Amino acid sequence: MAKKASAGGGDYKPSVITTAIQKIEDLHGELESERGKFMLKCRRIRERMDGEYEAADGKGIPKKELRAAIRVRAKRSAAQLELDRLEPDVREGVKTILQAFGDAADLPLFISVATRASRDEGLALQ
Repeated sequence: MAKKASAGGGDYKPSVITTAIQKIEDLHGELESERGKFMLKCRRIRERMDGEYEAADGKGIPKKELRAAIRVRAKRSAAQLELDRLEPDVREGVKTILQAFGDAADLPLFISVATRASRDEGLALQ
């Protein structure tokens, strides 16, 4: 059970409070420093990515389409990971629900994911 706080706060030694506050503030400072280092590293990686997009654009691959392709690949990968996390019987149920939904069964992403899931389970896509 938690201790009740005293109304006036007079039960605390100033030296203990000062030490606790100073240590916590120091940790906040460390956290901000690490956050800054991380953000700088991320910015450098993003700059390198931009350079790759520019290089691809220079070779005739439109940046807008390339960015979209990267996003689609990431979403396909995420969808596959989601299906992989499911137990086989649940995965089969999801496949059945999506097929019943109709439109999703015609999408390339669904076909790709469902085919891979079925192949992994040794089942034929119906």
